[in-house]
Amino acid sequence: MELSCILTGKNFSPALAERLIGHELFEKNESGEIARVGRYKGLPFPYGSCTIRDDASLKVVVDFLEKNQAELLGNGVEDIVLQLNVTYEGQCNFELDPLFLSRVAKLSQTLSISCY
Repeated sequence: MELSCILTGKNFSPALAERLIGHELFEKNESGEIARVGRYKGLPFPYGSCTIRDDASLKVVVDFLEKNQAELLGNGVEDIVLQLNVTYEGQCNFELDPLFLSRVAKLSQTLSISCY
């Protein structure tokens, strides 16, 4: 399982957020920057976006959001999606700890689960 967090907003700057919170962000796109791939290829991105992830622990991403969510929302983030990817072969069973689910619920953000 891998948990990542996707941040987006029309006035969101991943570069500024990275400096403010002191945490490395991935897949950064600045609003107005010309896209090299994807649905906006050759066009300016209409919003800023980035991804936060930690391959080792679901807890790290939730810790990060608990600490930084208010500042991110105050600096242009309009949408936060937690993306849980579950990879498997054969039958797919997984469990999420009740404490983890409680912490995610308190963030009041979308949790998307993809199994493949």
